[in-house]
Amino acid sequence: MTFTELTRSFPDTAVLIAIAIQEKRNDDVLLWYERAGKRGGYWQDHQGETVAEAVQKTHPAEALAIWLRLAQAQIALTNPAAYQMAGVSLTKMKTVYRRTGRLSEWERLLVALRTENARKPRMIEVLDGLEGKRSRILKP
Repeated sequence: MTFTELTRSFPDTAVLIAIAIQEKRNDDVLLWYERAGKRGGYWQDHQGETVAEAVQKTHPAEALAIWLRLAQAQIALTNPAAYQMAGVSLTKMKTVYRRTGRLSEWERLLVALRTENARKPRMIEVLDGLEGKRSRILKP
């Protein structure tokens, strides 16, 4: 391992995040996640779900921001399976918005997502599901 590779991987933020989660030090979880994010890439998205789950009760705004970024990344893949994954993040967001008494913000987010993704019928189906709407079954 070269010196450059070593400095890119030091400190091992994945381990530090895991320790902070285990010790319920959510400020530190976010600190290490932010530092890891400066490196960017796949790892941050992968770790984002774990971080958002860990901090959602103590830092709901940060958890919502992470889940939104993850959902938007999935939506950008423009594939039905990815839309379903985005729906998972959005469902978690809905729970936090409800728990924190911010359902009006949730509704505005849904309107924005519908507008941005109007040409993606499968994504609209996911959004319909989040609102409890049944999708239409087309008969031949």
